[in-house]
Amino acid sequence: MILRGQIEVQKVLEQIDPWQDAYKRFTWKPIVEEGDRGVNAAKFSGMPWLAENEPYPHMLFGTLFVAIIFQINIICVYLCLSVVQNNKLGFLQPA
Repeated sequence: MILRGQIEVQKVLEQIDPWQDAYKRFTWKPIVEEGDRGVNAAKFSGMPWLAENEPYPHMLFGTLFVAIIFQINIICVYLCLSVVQNNKLGFLQPA
């Protein structure tokens, strides 16, 4: 048994099918480089940039190490946004 709401949803889905097909991506292949870059480089995964004699972060309870997900070099982000967007974003403006 099909309810009235299900029919309306089906009609909407049929209407947006061409749009979905136009923007569908079947795969995404990340471009990666082997190895670890500089200590202050922006990175995804890997070893974090720590100060001299700074301990590697641990979980609050337990002895497991915290895995780094990403590290961003803010100066690099500012410079990249300044060049690419020509500062049209309205933020990250120098004081």
